[in-house]
Amino acid sequence: MSLSDSRPRAAHWAIFILLALLLQLPLIANPGYFSHDELQWGARAIDGVRADWSGVGALQYRPLTFAIWLALSRALFESPMLFHLAIAMFGALNATLLVAVVLRAGAAPRAALAAGVTFVLNPYAMYVHGWVATLADLTWCLCALGIAWMTLGSRRGVAPVAAVLTVAALLAKESALSIPALAVVGYLADTARRRRWRGVVIATGSVSAAYLLLRHAGLSSVSDADSYAWHLRNIPARFLQFELYPLLPRVFEVHNTLVAPRLVELLVAGVVLTALVAVLASRHWRWAVAFIAGGLAALGPVLVLDNPATQYGYALAAWNAGVFALAWPRLRRLDRVPVLLAVALVSLHAGYVARTMLHVGRVQAVYSPAVAAAVSTSTGVVRVAPLSPGDAWMFLRLSHQIPHYRGVVLLDRIQVVPAGAPADYIVAADGSLQPAR
Repeated sequence: MSLSDSRPRAAHWAIFILLALLLQLPLIANPGYFSHDELQWGARAIDGVRADWSGVGALQYRPLTFAIWLALSRALFESPMLFHLAIAMFGALNATLLVAVVLRAGAAPRAALAAGVTFVLNPYAMYVHGWVATLADLTWCLCALGIAWMTLGSRRGVAPVAAVLTVAALLAKESALSIPALAVVGYLADTARRRRWRGVVIATGSVSAAYLLLRHAGLSSVSDADSYAWHLRNIPARFLQFELYPLLPRVFEVHNTLVAPRLVELLVAGVVLTALVAVLASRHWRWAVAFIAGGLAALGPVLVLDNPATQYGYALAAWNAGVFALAWPRLRRLDRVPVLLAVALVSLHAGYVARTMLHVGRVQAVYSPAVAAAVSTSTGVVRVAPLSPGDAWMFLRLSHQIPHYRGVVLLDRIQVVPAGAPADYIVAADGSLQPAR
C-alpha cells in the first residue's frame, strides 16, 4: 500500500513511529540530564516520595505527572539513555496521534505524514522530548489529541470520554485549561461535526470550570515576584514570541525570542510568519483565522505569564503542523514557498535544540559525579567557577537544590560563582572539576 492510500495499515503506523524515534536519536543518545528537575525527582524517587493527590491547594498540583515521573525515575534514573528513550517514545506516540487526527480531519496521507514529521522536527517538540521535566506537557497534549481523535471519528460516547481525558489532562498540568478553548475552535471550524463538538465543549468546559473552582485558592496565590506571575497585557507579546520562536534557528529558549536574535533575523522571521498567514488568507479568510485562533487556544493560559517557557509551545507546534497539512492541497505552487521556507527554518532550529540538549546532558554526566565527589571530601560549601562565562546558566541549573546525588547530600553545599571569582574548583567545558590555583 502506498502513501496515497486513504487508510494506513498497522505497518505504516509502525514505520512512522520508528521514523519519529530515528529523528530523535540525538535525544535518546543523551548520557545525562538537562536541569536540576530531573536530579531532584531522581533523589525523591530514591527516597520513596509519593505523588500527593490531595494537595489541591498547591500551585503546581500535578499529581498524575508526578506519579508517572516518580515511577519512571525509580526504574530508569540511573540509566539516562533508557529514560530518554521512554520520553522519546511518548513523543513519538503524540506525533502518531497527530497524524491520525489530521487524517480524520480530512488531510491526504502524505500531508498528514508531513505534519507528524514536521511536528517532531519542531524546536518545541525537540525541547519537550529531550527534557524529562516536561512530562506534564507530553501528558496533557496526549489527552487533547485523544479528544480530537475521538471527536473526529466517533459518533457516540464522545463527550464522556472527553470529560475523563480532560480530568487526566488537568491532573497532569494546569495548561490543559486550553482544551475547552481548542474544542470551541473545533466547533467553529468543523461544521460537519458541530453537534459532536458542542458536546465536547460542554464536557471539557464543565470539567475545567469545576477544576478552577477547586483550585482557585492555589492558582490565585501567585504574587508579582513569583515565576508564575501574570498580567493580561502580556497576551499580544507572548503570542508573537511563541509564533516567531520556531523561525529563529539560533535561539535556544523562547524567553530570548525578542532580545537575543539580530534585527535581521527577527525581520526574516517576521516576514515568513506574515507570509504564512497571508497564504492561508489567500485561500480563504477562515484558514488564517483558524491558524491564529487555534494558536491562541493552544497556548491558552500561558499567554498571560510574565515568564514564558519553551515547553509551553508544545501544543502550538501540533496545531500549526495540523493546519498546514489540511491547507496544503489548497495552496498554489507559489504559496507553498514560504511554507517550505518555514519548515526549513523550523527543522534547523530543532537540530540546534537537540544538539544543545545533548551537549548539556554530556556535561551533566561528568559534572554531577565530580561535584558529588568534591562535596564528599569537604566540610563546607564547595565553590565552583565555570571556565567560560557563557556556561554559567548550565551549571546554575545543574546545581540548584539537589537533595542528594549517588549517596552524597548536596542541597546548598554547591555554590556556582562567576567565572574568575575566588573558587575551590574551576569547571571545564566538559563538566570536569580542576582545583583552583
